[in-house]
Amino acid sequence: MDSQVEVKRWPSHWGILSGAVVGALGGYLLTTPEGRRICDAAIQLLENFSHECARFSQAAARAQSAAADGWKAVEGSLTGSNRSTTH
Repeated sequence: MDSQVEVKRWPSHWGILSGAVVGALGGYLLTTPEGRRICDAAIQLLENFSHECARFSQAAARAQSAAADGWKAVEGSLTGSNRSTTH
């Protein structure tokens, strides 16, 4: 019976411990000059990543459009060659 009670207590201990670690990390990042520099660097890194993702998305859209145009040209040339041989 005691082992069941002890097992049930462990998740709450892990929750308390993880909450304390997250709180300490947050306090460090928000209150110290070095922590603010780390936050600023992380924000800049995320902004750069977001910008590069947007550029990649635009490049993918252009490639998709070019592929669609190329496919239409291939279909047009095949349809045109079939018409010229049948007439």
